[in-house]
Amino acid sequence: MFGNNGKIAFVDLKERKTTIKHFNEDFYKKFLGGSGFGAYFINNFVKRETDPLSEENVIVIASGPWQAGMLPGCGKISVMCRSPLTGTFSDTSAGSSFSVHLKSAGLDAIVIQNKADKPIYLYISQDNIETVDANSLWGLDAYQTHEMLIEKYKGKNVSTITIGQAGENLVKFACVVSNAHGFGGRGGAGAVMGSKNLKAIVVAQGEMCKVYDNKKLAEFRKNLFEKLKRANVFNGEGTPAVMAAIERLGDVPIHHWLKDEWEEGAKALAAPRYTEYLNAKSRYCFGCVIGCHRYVESPTGYKGIGPEYETLALFGTNLDIKDLDTVCAANDLSNRYGIDTITMGNLIATVIEGYEAGYIKQKDIGFIPKWGDAETLVNLINLTCQKRGIGKIISEGSKYLINAFNMPESFNVTVKNLDIPAHDPRAFYSLSINYATGNRGACHQRGASHVGERAGVLNQFGTEIKTSLDSMENKELLAIRSQDLSCLLNSLTICFFHLFGNLTADDMVKGVNLVTGWDTNIEELMKTSERIFILQRMINNNYGFDRNDDTLPERFFKAAETGPRKGKAVYDFEKHLDNYYKLRGLDENGKILPETIKRLELDRLDMNYFCND
Repeated sequence: MFGNNGKIAFVDLKERKTTIKHFNEDFYKKFLGGSGFGAYFINNFVKRETDPLSEENVIVIASGPWQAGMLPGCGKISVMCRSPLTGTFSDTSAGSSFSVHLKSAGLDAIVIQNKADKPIYLYISQDNIETVDANSLWGLDAYQTHEMLIEKYKGKNVSTITIGQAGENLVKFACVVSNAHGFGGRGGAGAVMGSKNLKAIVVAQGEMCKVYDNKKLAEFRKNLFEKLKRANVFNGEGTPAVMAAIERLGDVPIHHWLKDEWEEGAKALAAPRYTEYLNAKSRYCFGCVIGCHRYVESPTGYKGIGPEYETLALFGTNLDIKDLDTVCAANDLSNRYGIDTITMGNLIATVIEGYEAGYIKQKDIGFIPKWGDAETLVNLINLTCQKRGIGKIISEGSKYLINAFNMPESFNVTVKNLDIPAHDPRAFYSLSINYATGNRGACHQRGASHVGERAGVLNQFGTEIKTSLDSMENKELLAIRSQDLSCLLNSLTICFFHLFGNLTADDMVKGVNLVTGWDTNIEELMKTSERIFILQRMINNNYGFDRNDDTLPERFFKAAETGPRKGKAVYDFEKHLDNYYKLRGLDENGKILPETIKRLELDRLDMNYFCND
């Protein structure tokens, strides 16, 4: 086998025992790695009755063949579990060197089971996993934990995944943090680690597995890095570069999605002001040519990782805040606690909106929450991550918060209890179907259909899809294409942003074949990614999710009164959802048809079928 080790570690935290199992090449061809592996193992181990915060849940951490080739975008690790926030299958990813280190340590993935009796961390070296006492780390934030571990293993090339206090306190949208740099933000994987008393995972660089054609791969790698560097659309500005432009498309959340435009606020937070005011520099993950992360130095004294677009929007325009220092401080606080800023920003807006409408009282919060207020933002982050006062309620997510204070359903801005990210489906209609049917809930990264509406990047992965910004026509096709492509990227495992550097379908095929020795093509890879998406949906079906959960929040059916979205709202949603189901091979209730399961070879999923042990 080339490009993979053929070995996956099963770690029993209760028994402090690791078992290495060997999987055949057919398994790798069917599920690739990353998110595909996560779906396979969660389907095998996590049942409908499993509480996501119980020891019966598992965490799957997986790389893909892209890491063996050290190709552009390989610095991405996939982390999967059943989400404590949504109850669905959940995968998240973080950028760092962890994925390459894991592959070089002789493992393609680790499956973490059960719960330790006290805080521990895992130390992974060549073909070996140790459980180490973590009492001294418990209570530290995600950055401090990383720094302590780097100091302990000084002289070794190690990479980390850590959690902060939010994960320890079982906040249901706590994230995982890699190398104090990359954030697996959505779905609550940090809480699942916390529920298992698992504070961190450390992996030491080892000897990389063999690839099929090292000479041709080296030449291909060199040329691909050079091509992507030339084509980088972010041009050193990172994701803050898009904010002002997409505000003029009506794509930015403003006042909890209730207002239609705020050019002043968007420009105050966006590049080029962001870059100039914060003296921002690009920060790169391993194997990256895009540099979407920012390292900033604020005039007020803050130095560190700067907020990305999603955080600028959800902590900024969504809360009527236009001050960069405020957003930087809240971003740093959230990163250290280890919390998803998308969910946190929407929850804070829900609290303010609920207070103004009279559902939440001052005595419930301890202070008066206000729009545009730095203290409201910081106080509610602290209360939530420490689970104090109203923070205990907020830590459970939007549905729990809304129900606790008898707020109407119109206040709910989630799909499957995952809060809408900072892209408006009234600006890009395809997002309405994509959000509604997303396997982990509303997500622009597990289906970047909005990219396909403005650029033809998705057409290279199948037949051309013709559509326009002003019509719902063919938007279900864009949703399907983008969801499948996301599964491909998160299983190979490749950073999505390298598509913006002109990483093409042909590049992916050539890279995979040179690494593995397979003779695949884009049609075969897209069928594989379809298999992975449908398997993830099959898991959700088994957990009880169906058409009733494939919904869109009420406020996105209300047209804008001013600005670029004036008169626009999602329309004919149920009709296009029906079309989506037909194209996906689902019945009218969103359940997978038997012929779809057979076509995608999902009828044999037991462990023994692929495992050589």
